[in-house]
This record gives sequence, C-alpha cells and structure tokens, in this order.
Amino acid sequence: MGLFQRGIPLIPGHSTVTTGMYVVYVADWLAVIPRDRFLFLQAEEYYRERVPVIKKTAEFLGIGKNSTQS
Repeated sequence: MGLFQRGIPLIPGHSTVTTGMYVVYVADWLAVIPRDRFLFLQAEEYYRERVPVIKKTAEFLGIGKNSTQS
C-alpha cells in the first residue's frame, strides 16, 4: 500500500509541493517507475552551484550541446 493510501492527510487547498509533502509520494512512484528515471536534486546544491546542477539536469534529460539526440 502506498503512503498516500495510508491516510496521510494533506492540507486542503495546498498542493503537495507547497506543503513539502511531495516526498510522501516518492516511494509510490519508485514502486512503479525505475529509479534511473528520476533525478533527485537538492535545492541547497542548486543555490550554491547552479551551473553544475543545470548541466547535470541537462545530461540526465539527454539535452544540451553534448547530447547525441537531435
């Protein structure tokens, strides 16, 4: 049973992202989508060093100047 099916309450009128509850759903997503399809980033790392995080994201998505996709 997924976490959101266990009765964990959400705040009415707020999205899961704005309440910080999106983490509750990660286990459910990982149960059906392979881990290598996710890129988890830390906001602190992004704020500290934006360019490397953006490059990492582009590489993960297969886009950017080094991409082999057209």
